[in-house]
Amino acid sequence: MNSGAWAFGVILAYPEPEIEAWYIAGFTPATRAERERAEEQTKRLKFSPMEQPERLTATIAGKDTDTKKVLAALTADDPDRKADCLETSNEDLRKRGERCGLAAFLEAVETEVVPLLGTEA
Repeated sequence: MNSGAWAFGVILAYPEPEIEAWYIAGFTPATRAERERAEEQTKRLKFSPMEQPERLTATIAGKDTDTKKVLAALTADDPDRKADCLETSNEDLRKRGERCGLAAFLEAVETEVVPLLGTEA
């Protein structure tokens, strides 16, 4: 038995810096309050976390660029709103998530997983 070969394909998800970056990439303000929170984060960070989630960090908890802190601020720490972030269009997720691992993961799902299911993306 070859321990290095599997009988099935494997796709690894590698969010950079953390999985929260993927949610942030998908965050699109839907209300006035959300637009204000997004503007506040952009002003505080001096870049848009939604457009450049790869610039956020995961090394120092509580730091201004901490992915968990930014996501909580954008979504008002609402788990339902967080989940909604991944309902953003594939086009936007790929564009914003190009440098944080999300675009590569979506590409792998589309080319490797979807054909196994016999459906189209």
